[in-house]
Amino acid sequence: LRFRQPMVDTMEDVHILIVDDEESIRVTFEMFLKREGYGRVTTAASMEEALIAINEERFDLIISDIVLEGACGTDLLKHIQSTGIECPVVMITGFPNLKSAAEAVRYGAFEYISKPVNKEGLLRIVRQALKHWQLEKEKQALQRENEKYRRYLEVIFSSVSDAIITVDADMRIVQLNDTARAWMAEIHGREVTDLQSLPGEMGIACLQDASRVILEGLVVREHQVECRKADGTIRMISLTAAPLKDAVEAFNGAVI
Repeated sequence: LRFRQPMVDTMEDVHILIVDDEESIRVTFEMFLKREGYGRVTTAASMEEALIAINEERFDLIISDIVLEGACGTDLLKHIQSTGIECPVVMITGFPNLKSAAEAVRYGAFEYISKPVNKEGLLRIVRQALKHWQLEKEKQALQRENEKYRRYLEVIFSSVSDAIITVDADMRIVQLNDTARAWMAEIHGREVTDLQSLPGEMGIACLQDASRVILEGLVVREHQVECRKADGTIRMISLTAAPLKDAVEAFNGAVI
């Protein structure tokens, strides 16, 4: 097992972009953030400067006025959304109204706050946005690892030469590999959805072994069963059944 390390950026590594056409606000926000310990703060005085910055660098947070000279902050949001840039954006406005707030949220703004923004308010929203972004990155990393692990298990499952069948506690077939499908086609001429539907001695043996595994927690090893093929010949099949349960016991079944 490989334990995932937390994806924690130090405050010195966090990169924040401030977009506002008022120089006093850019300077004040930058001063507040750097005094708090955020080491990388970039400022942009226009939509054009902001687009150049986000196309050239990676940011962990963008703070933008919703009203920019010759443009609108929501245009910046639209660009971020359309280009697939992943970063929380906080929109600031001096003229709050429901329409602009709704539009900002619709285009993916993390938060929408009104001026004047004092030091405590700015630092609080920055901490909230960065914490949200940190959790989102960890969630995405976990999803990627889970997907990679799922594909890995699928490769193993499909590559094994033995027939493998997994069933839930109600004897419904959850998954089977290609060998199991071919075996069903050879013996029964069709694929079934539950163990109760498996005919003959083979079906009885599979059902009994899976029941013992699920009800008693036992492992059934190399249960030899005679199975008659479609051409009338007899084939000896060795069954092994074991409990199949995940760590949180959300699934309880057996693998044959």
